[in-house]
Amino acid sequence: MTVPIYPLVPYGTAAEVVPRFADLVMASEQRWGTTVLAGDSAGGQIALSAAILLRDRDGRVLPGPS
Repeated sequence: MTVPIYPLVPYGTAAEVVPRFADLVMASEQRWGTTVLAGDSAGGQIALSAAILLRDRDGRVLPGPS
């Protein structure tokens, strides 16, 4: 399990955090294999935004709930 720490507004923005989070997801997949995202409140939005970015930027689709 990885729990990323991200800066809050006004010290960080979604434009800065989401791409870095998406890169972290890709690094996790390369090192550990299947990676699942989860989050609550703002963390849930960051997880969703990262999944959408990975889909649109890299054509990568993460596993969903089974």
